[in-house]
Amino acid sequence: MSPTLLHPIIAALDALDVDALEALAFCDCCALVLPVLDNLGVAFAPAKSDVKGNIERLREAAMASGDGVIAVWDVIRAEKARGEASGSKSVSRGTLWLKRFLEFTCDLLRRLGSDRAMKVGDASNASYKQTLAPFHGWMSKTAFSVVLSFPPSTSTFVASLGGDAAYEAMSTMAAKFEAVLNRIDSFVADEGLDDATPV
Repeated sequence: MSPTLLHPIIAALDALDVDALEALAFCDCCALVLPVLDNLGVAFAPAKSDVKGNIERLREAAMASGDGVIAVWDVIRAEKARGEASGSKSVSRGTLWLKRFLEFTCDLLRRLGSDRAMKVGDASNASYKQTLAPFHGWMSKTAFSVVLSFPPSTSTFVASLGGDAAYEAMSTMAAKFEAVLNRIDSFVADEGLDDATPV
């Protein structure tokens, strides 16, 4: 199969231990998704900035732990033990929103990978309603509607990912990320950190 922009992400996911989710390796994997967001158009720049900020927040906390190799779970539990997990700038909140945006991205890629006739605009709107909209208040929904109003053409987006080989890679990446995101989802729920308050 021809290499695509998604294949390094797939390789990074294959190297992750989902149960012992090492924080820095997870951050590196998530950072590989940022160029995909670039290819969704300049309107996605603010969303990409938020995603990047959440990745860096987790990375900095992991590096500050001094343990070298530390699991995402341990970073968040340590923050919770300090009574800092509920803050708007907390690692816990950042990881929750990182998970949600990755769910949006994977749902979008899954839709496009399974239906070559689907338009990026239709897929992104459907994915937004499925993943992010339930957690967005009126202002956030309004802002995101602007973002979703300027999608690239499907042919342009697919070409930016690597051409026809990207279709299979989209489905593969989405499926592999699903296990990681489900594990994070279970963890934040068990820890009482799955705040569904719209923002």
